[in-house]
Amino acid sequence: MINERLDSLYKDYYGDRINDIIPCGVVDEQVYLKVYPKIVFLLRESHAGKAGFMIPNGLRLNVEKGLKNERLERGYMDTWRQAGVWAYSIIHGFDRYETLKKDVYVVKGFSF
Repeated sequence: MINERLDSLYKDYYGDRINDIIPCGVVDEQVYLKVYPKIVFLLRESHAGKAGFMIPNGLRLNVEKGLKNERLERGYMDTWRQAGVWAYSIIHGFDRYETLKKDVYVVKGFSF
């Protein structure tokens, strides 16, 4: 729903240049629509030069890895690690940073 609308807006705005951008969106729309408060992170650059790359897909893959206790992609998650801690803390309450910086809390921040 949200991602479909964003895709439509990207296509309308960028037209033939759609492959020149790194589109954004919501990692898990069903969860996002249920959770309160709504949290949106905006980054200036994606640091990914690959056509067809989508930030929500990369986050979703890392969330799935983290929930299975697999190692997160270090380079990719360096940017998103702190955002996951912030989101988790806003939703679930603040704890000591030494606790919250563990991978499990980072990914729970994106999966609520």
